[in-house]
Amino acid sequence: MCLQRIHEMKLWKKKYIWIYMAVVLLLLAGCLVLCLQSRESMSYQGMHTFEHGQATDVVVYENISLNPGVYRIGLQYDTDKDYAGLCNVLLKTDNPRALFTNGEHLYAGLGSTGYQLWLFEATDDLQILVSYGGEGSLSTKDLVIANTGQLWTMIAMLVMCLALAGMVFVVYIEYDKCYKVSRRTKEVIVFLALITVVASWAQFRNSLLSGADLTYHLQRIEGVKDALSTGQFPVRIEPKWLYNHGYADAIFYCNTFLYLPAFFRLAGFTVTISYNIFCIALNLATAWIAWYVFDRIFRDYRIGLMCSALYTLSFIRIYKLVIVGAVGEGSAITFLPLIFYGLYRIFAEDVKSETYKTAWLPVAFGYAGVIQCHVLTCEITAFLTILVCLVCIRKVLKRQVFMALAKGALGAAGLSLWYLVPFLDYYLTQNMHIRHVAGRTIQERGLYPAQLLLNSWSDNIQIWLVEKGLEHVEAGCVGTLFLVAVAVFVVLWMCGCLRNLQKSLQTTGKLSVVLACVLMLMSLRVFPWDRIQASHGVAASLVSSLQFPNRFLGWATVFLCMVFGVCIYTFCNYRRNIAYIIGTGVTVLSVVTGSVYLLHHTLQSQDSFMLHNEESMGCGYISGAEYLVEGTNQSLLTFAGPVPGDGVSVDNYVKNGLKASLYCINEGVAESYVELPILLYKGYRAYGVNNSELTIQDGSNHLVRVIVPGSYEGEISVQFESPWYWRVAELITVIALVAVVADVLRTRKFTPHDATKTLAA
Repeated sequence: MCLQRIHEMKLWKKKYIWIYMAVVLLLLAGCLVLCLQSRESMSYQGMHTFEHGQATDVVVYENISLNPGVYRIGLQYDTDKDYAGLCNVLLKTDNPRALFTNGEHLYAGLGSTGYQLWLFEATDDLQILVSYGGEGSLSTKDLVIANTGQLWTMIAMLVMCLALAGMVFVVYIEYDKCYKVSRRTKEVIVFLALITVVASWAQFRNSLLSGADLTYHLQRIEGVKDALSTGQFPVRIEPKWLYNHGYADAIFYCNTFLYLPAFFRLAGFTVTISYNIFCIALNLATAWIAWYVFDRIFRDYRIGLMCSALYTLSFIRIYKLVIVGAVGEGSAITFLPLIFYGLYRIFAEDVKSETYKTAWLPVAFGYAGVIQCHVLTCEITAFLTILVCLVCIRKVLKRQVFMALAKGALGAAGLSLWYLVPFLDYYLTQNMHIRHVAGRTIQERGLYPAQLLLNSWSDNIQIWLVEKGLEHVEAGCVGTLFLVAVAVFVVLWMCGCLRNLQKSLQTTGKLSVVLACVLMLMSLRVFPWDRIQASHGVAASLVSSLQFPNRFLGWATVFLCMVFGVCIYTFCNYRRNIAYIIGTGVTVLSVVTGSVYLLHHTLQSQDSFMLHNEESMGCGYISGAEYLVEGTNQSLLTFAGPVPGDGVSVDNYVKNGLKASLYCINEGVAESYVELPILLYKGYRAYGVNNSELTIQDGSNHLVRVIVPGSYEGEISVQFESPWYWRVAELITVIALVAVVADVLRTRKFTPHDATKTLAA
């Protein structure tokens, strides 16, 4: 209906719209022209040899004149030791935002740097600084500074984003003039924006908090960017990870939503800015989805806004996304309410209603989102889904309900098949390290019961708990408000005050309070995780993979939001306005004393840093190394060239993405080999002269070893090729996406509000 009204407004007939679009197109065209004209490079000659054993900082080039732009610094050097030094750039200026770069470490196997420099003011005194640690030999040579032209792609991106925001604002103003935007809609827009701003407090600055998992996930983003820049799509193996050996992280840890920050990185934005944009978008999506779900369940947008604020600013979400930097788990939390809503509709809605045909859609989209964010959260979600189905087994046995559940499962599988097939292929057919981590125990990482009573978390609270005798304390709490809501709900339940509610809300509220308590219990260290883990091999793998019991607090928060909403909804049956005032006041109080305090404390106490170019991170950190072939010695991986076998010589080795080529001569009559610095994953193939396929074997430390026939001379190319059934899975996902969208469009006349009106009383 809204789109139809916008169409009826005929904005394309308004003169100022055409002028607006013309200005935007002219700006974009200008950026394109300037981008193409900016790709010049400047060369400087010189040499400096550092004295062995003496740590020192030396300006090897100075008085360099540059205009504003994004440049790539290529300093040639010779060294026999990795991390022998660090190449960086200095600029004498009072403007701290005039220069962005973190430099790059020097490696024995590279011979040249290749990091980015963002310069936002003209200068005649740019300096290239090399910090030498004193170990190994090091000498610097010529310098090349190349303008990438990405300053103008960044400006073009900003123009497009601002133009889109401006167009949305214009449409809103015109729509309000023609049809009068309701007060409800205006309140929702304002408060969702406010929730997003508060949740994004840590992202509205040009720095990053030093979360334990952050570097790993930043390298995942860089891996997607590097793969896309070489034409790999969808991304399967990050080509530059592990010192250019390639790492199959994307096959096991889906990166669907990391394409957004990777796209900004491709446009030229820094690592920090790209990541912060991603987090802000994630906060907005979480706030909107949570409001959408609880608004539809309670048919009350104000309760939806309260639940959205509590969920988006919940402890577990802020802790995972902001403090720890667990991007995968923090992203998965976004989609949990959607699955909850889908199951609610499937079990509560009248199966004979026309709107029941769409009840499976939230389950499909929610599960697909969780699967493509965090597999471990999907494990917990699947466990809860099975538990709910067992509780509601009588309804599950109804044909319509069973079919809705099946459609939701098949829809999620279809939308995720492009990722699931490669994942299962590698997991089942390759001897990966992830299959050998069942010995890790998690019970000692559980929470103490006293922690659930806390309303927030900080270093001081942790120290206080340790002083009280709580050893090895892990961060975790749900907030005082939610526990009070549980107590209030139980009182209302026992007093019979829930009888006036719809049966669906009664049942869902009761089930939610039980499941929330079960999940909070499972997050505690008193829960017998060690005993369960020792009971069976499958149980050992599943329990070990969970890593942290506080993961259960994500779903517990969803159920607790439902319990809170039922309490407020019950009070609304008596005094609606007073219930709104109390609910809003309690929500604000909880957010201010819990979430806002947590964010403020985090920003004050936790270390932060500015990260601009990926090279400064290094490329060897892979967390627990779960996605290496078992037995690979990570410490032996560094930048290197091919290693020929007996009688073989190689030349002109070039690697670009997942493709490598070299010129090879085997002087002997017997076959030999050449070993490439590429980790051997299923899918690599080698070709020789006349495109003849050569044999690939598992080399030393699980590297790609190409068998070279006797008396061979010519080019050899090695490249990664996805198996045909991976491509079939990708095609099925595209077909599933088209089918799901078509189903949504076909049933768009049935709004979510219509659906909730048909809930069984």
